[in-house]
Amino acid sequence: MRKALVLVLTLAALPVLAESAPAGSRMFNRIDANHDGQVSREEFMAARAHRPAERRRLTDAQAVALFDRADANRDGKLSRSEFASLRTR
Repeated sequence: MRKALVLVLTLAALPVLAESAPAGSRMFNRIDANHDGQVSREEFMAARAHRPAERRRLTDAQAVALFDRADANRDGKLSRSEFASLRTR
């Protein structure tokens, strides 16, 4: 499971593991297209869609499952802390 969560960072086309906290915040802001302070499943998948298909390591279904696991309160959106949890799992 930990390996799969690390892969979600790759699928979003954002090299998070090497980034500092401020860079992670910039990444969150880039994915949060409507700037509401949360990343919706749609925004998450749109960021993934910008990555070339040959570089995507997860299927859409796997990406959705990872999003759902990170969505601790099950509201369909990732808060900054839920998004950050993708980096620490």
